[in-house]
Amino acid sequence: MLIRQWPSKVFAGLLLGAPLSLGVLGDLGLLLHVSRQLDQPEALLLRWVPGAVWVLSFCWALALRSGLRAWGGLLLGNALIWGLYGILYILRVAGWAAL
Repeated sequence: MLIRQWPSKVFAGLLLGAPLSLGVLGDLGLLLHVSRQLDQPEALLLRWVPGAVWVLSFCWALALRSGLRAWGGLLLGNALIWGLYGILYILRVAGWAAL
């Protein structure tokens, strides 16, 4: 089951897993109010998040039945994560950062 259409799944996991992992990093950074400098323990912990999310999204893409499902699922995940990031960023810039 994992071998079928593996090139498409691998490229989906590699190419769409990276922006997904960075989007999760940005969402967590905005939710936890982490500064851009590494002066907080949360900032140091957040540096490990993208690698874990990227590996998980890659494994998830390989576990799906087809390459089309892998591309579609990761595109949908990217749209949701980056949409949430946009909303959180707008709320923070507007001064509604009391989330």
